[in-house]
Formats: sequence, C-alpha cells, structure tokens
Amino acid sequence: MYACSKALAKPILRGVLTVGDTWIFPLLALNSHSDGAQYWQSDEISILTVTPPGRAHITPPWPDIIAGILADWTMHSFEDIESGDDWFEVGL
Repeated sequence: MYACSKALAKPILRGVLTVGDTWIFPLLALNSHSDGAQYWQSDEISILTVTPPGRAHITPPWPDIIAGILADWTMHSFEDIESGDDWFEVGL
C-alpha cells in the first residue's frame, strides 16, 4: 500500500484484505514528507461460521453489508476518515 500510495501521489489510500469470508479494511496515510506512513485497520469481519461436523453457515454481518462497505470504500479511496461521515473510525 505504501508503494502504491507513493506511485499514485495520493497521501491517503484505503484498501481491503480478504480470504473470501474474512475481511480487514486498512487505511494508509503518508507522512507530510512522504518518508513514512501511518496505518489503521478495521477489526476483522468474518461472515462465515463453521460448526461441527464441518458445516459452514453465513452469519451477520451479511455479505450485503460487506458489499456496502466495499462500495463506500471505493468511492472514497483517496479520502481521509471523516468523523461521523464514515463507516470506519480510527480507534486509539
């Protein structure tokens, strides 16, 4: 993400990491001199539960919630997190 942010000359970059049923939404903010960055990430969001004997069940949050987050995240790919205006809030 750091190399991509620098190559695109964008000080903010949002991303997503997934294995298909588990999602993490990271955000990168370049330092003012582009000599480093800060990273934040969402909590891990899982939409699949496996119960014995190996049966998988889709659980909340439902896949449509993930689709909504992805749509919002894509629309605001290069924007910083705005307090109250975003699904993602930077924790301490």
